[in-house]
Amino acid sequence: MQQVAMNRYTLTLKPDWGDALFWDEDGNLVGHCSELYLYYEEPNEIRIDLSPIAGLKEWYYDWCKYDDDLWFRHKGVDKEMINNWCKQGIALSKEVKKLLPDNVDVEFVCSLSGEKFLIGNYRDLTIRHRSLFVVVIVLGF
Repeated sequence: MQQVAMNRYTLTLKPDWGDALFWDEDGNLVGHCSELYLYYEEPNEIRIDLSPIAGLKEWYYDWCKYDDDLWFRHKGVDKEMINNWCKQGIALSKEVKKLLPDNVDVEFVCSLSGEKFLIGNYRDLTIRHRSLFVVVIVLGF
């Protein structure tokens, strides 16, 4: 893992159409299933290879299928499926975090449930919130 002296930085993992998966703090697309860029188009840009993370691409394609069912076909997607997909997203976010410099946190947005999870080893916790409800889960980094 490449270490760069930088300010705190939050990378958002939120699936969208067109193989869009990672977003910077300004809302710019900075990555997809196989790679992402930190500090995109800046002199200190860092490319992160995501190929070591098994299941990321399949998980993204599951989102495409579920999102298509929910929005375009108006079919229901059961809560257990959404919970399982979100749990897998949290686990994948933790794997992404392991590849990032210490100053970079990952916010996973579970678009199917509206929940957000912040994964950052500098605070050693994950924050889960929906609207004003917050649950803190301590991680063992």
